[in-house]
Amino acid sequence: LEFLGRDYRVNRHSGVMEWKDKEGTLHEGDFNDVMTILDILCYSKEGAAPAGEYQVMHSLATLQGGTTFAGEGSFTRHEKLFDEHTEAFKQALEKIGGIPGGKGDVSRKIRIFKDLWVIVEFWRSDEDFLASLEFMADKKTLDYMHYETVWYMVGALIAQIREQMEKDGCSV
Repeated sequence: LEFLGRDYRVNRHSGVMEWKDKEGTLHEGDFNDVMTILDILCYSKEGAAPAGEYQVMHSLATLQGGTTFAGEGSFTRHEKLFDEHTEAFKQALEKIGGIPGGKGDVSRKIRIFKDLWVIVEFWRSDEDFLASLEFMADKKTLDYMHYETVWYMVGALIAQIREQMEKDGCSV
């Protein structure tokens, strides 16, 4: 199963979910990878198909309270890092397969699974505004996974971006 551009498998002997890098080395999937993949495998509705229309990720939930949403403030430390290293962030998005799409100072469309994509949008800080990181999800994403799992998916994506930035010599 391909997830975020990596080929995953379940080791039949150990039950561990693994992915293979370009050199053929196997790595154990982390919590976010495993939870997202299991939900895609076990929850996806029959005939699930993306709409090709994107909306702010937190608006996928059918129930939201007040002026806050699940995950609010979750990206603050990443926004600071990406603001300080915007070019490294942009290059990392491209190296993990991001293609142009979206709005912001840096934006890329990233394949999550099969035909399901997420758009990453980032605005740098200026004298009036703090840096802002937003994820736009296909409006049919919840046909593939539970709302809570969307946050695991984004966690896996952020981890992969940071890992690539580190490989490229950026101190994350």
